[in-house]
Order: sequence, then structure tokens, then C-alpha cells
Amino acid sequence: SIPLEVRAPNARAVGTLRWRAGFHLTTDRTTFGGLSGMVIDGDDVVAVTDQSTWWRFPLEHDATGTLVGVGDAITGPLLRPDGKPLETRRERDAEEILSIDGSWVVSFEGDHRLWRYPDVDGTPAGLPTSLNAPDALAEAPVNGGMEAMTQLADGRWLIFSEEQETPTGEMRGWLGNPTDGWADLALAKVEDFVPTGLTQLPDGDIVVLERSFNRVTSILRVRMVRIDGASIAAGARLEGEELGRLAAPQAVDNFEAIVAREAADGTVVLYLLSDDNFQAIQRTLLLQLELPAG
Repeated sequence: SIPLEVRAPNARAVGTLRWRAGFHLTTDRTTFGGLSGMVIDGDDVVAVTDQSTWWRFPLEHDATGTLVGVGDAITGPLLRPDGKPLETRRERDAEEILSIDGSWVVSFEGDHRLWRYPDVDGTPAGLPTSLNAPDALAEAPVNGGMEAMTQLADGRWLIFSEEQETPTGEMRGWLGNPTDGWADLALAKVEDFVPTGLTQLPDGDIVVLERSFNRVTSILRVRMVRIDGASIAAGARLEGEELGRLAAPQAVDNFEAIVAREAADGTVVLYLLSDDNFQAIQRTLLLQLELPAG
């Protein structure tokens, strides 16, 4: 368990959000790390990593729905359609996962693609099939593809690129699905923040997780932005209200995954998960933040 701030153990405010809990996740398995996308399935996290593995582990909550612990994990490899392991860095970089119609959809960077994995005992352990991704991803930087993705309540999928920009400087995104096709839209860019995660709230609004990293100063910042769900349409330029930011000396790392759900006490909470890039100086953090009422 970790506090929001070591030097201010009673601190709870993250902008308009309220800190509920935080955990530093560790294991003796050397394949653990690089967690880039997650789904909360029941009370379990299902996550995918930069090294093309999946992890499933249970979350423990108290009677109010506050996160109080994390249980033991199971893990396995994400496979190719021929059943072989993914080998090269360009193949292996899984970035996001969705649970759709009893299967798991995983987005990859490098070789930008969408694969659908059948569900095997609650995990994406089967053999995948390819899905139609937005054509424009062929132009995306190797490390700048489908970083943020969610399925909306009406069935449409919303995707944002981490590094692709429109000619007018917004972040490029797509709305649609692999069967019916994709329409362009854009996300307003603020400072040097880029989208790394995406989730829909129970009321239909969305929350975008964004990260800023300055390679010169090594300053890392994260912010959460709420966008009106009614504004999501083909061709739209989406912008919203900042809910809060995390930056040192607060508990911050390379957060790339976000999930919203209703807690046992009726409040809406956000779970944030960080990608440690398999670096000793970084951590895998799982945070729980509460949205303001109303």
C-alpha cells in the first residue's frame, strides 16, 4: 500500500478527484511489468503488457468498495494466429485490451493491428483472428499507435493515437468498429499531453488518461480529462474538463490504463495502472480515485 504523498500522508485531493487507495504491485516473476492496458472483469484485473503477456489478478475491496488489497496472479503469453509466441519487439507491443462479446480485443503498436482472442477461462489465452483497424494507422509512428481504446455503451469503439496528429495539431482518433468501418475525429491537445488510456463513465461521459514526459528534465505528469459523451460524433473535435493531475511528489508513474466503475457505496471510481517499462527506476502502480458526486 502507498499514500498519495509520502511527505503528506493525509493528502487526499487530486484536483476534483479524491484519493481512495494506491498499491505498488510486485512479484518474483521476471516477466511481470510493462502493463499497458486493462479490463476489470468482475473483481479481477485482466491486463496486457509490452512483452506480449497477459496477467489476471483479483482485487480486494472493503464494504464501501475501497481497494484494500491485490491477490495472486496467473499469467501467460499472447499468441500469434498460428499458435506460436510473438517474437520481435515490433510484434509484441500490446497496448490496450477490451472485453467484447465474450472475447478479448487487443491493440498492438509497432506492427499496428487489432486482434480478437477467444476467452479461455477468463483470459486471452486462445488463438487470435485479425480485425480491421483504421487505415491511417499505416502512417503512425512505431511507438505511437492505438494507445487508448474503449467500447462505448452504444457499441461503437473509440480509439486515440498516442502520437499521430491532425494537420491542425489535435490528436488523431477514430470512431466506429472493425465491421462497419471507421470515421475520423480528433482530441484537443493541451500542452504536451498525449492520450494513453480511455474509459466510459456510467453516465455516458468518457475520461481520457493523458501523460506528459519531458525527456530533458525527466518530469512526468499525468492528467484525467472528462468529455461529454453527447459530443462524441464522427468529425468532432473533442475537448473536456480536467478532473485532476498527478505529478511528483505525488504517487505518479507511467500510467497507461484506466477503468471506471461504480463502487459498492454508489460512487464512481477510476482505477489507474502504470507501465514500468521493465525499468528498475519505475514502478507498477494501481491507484483508485473517486469522482466528485454529481
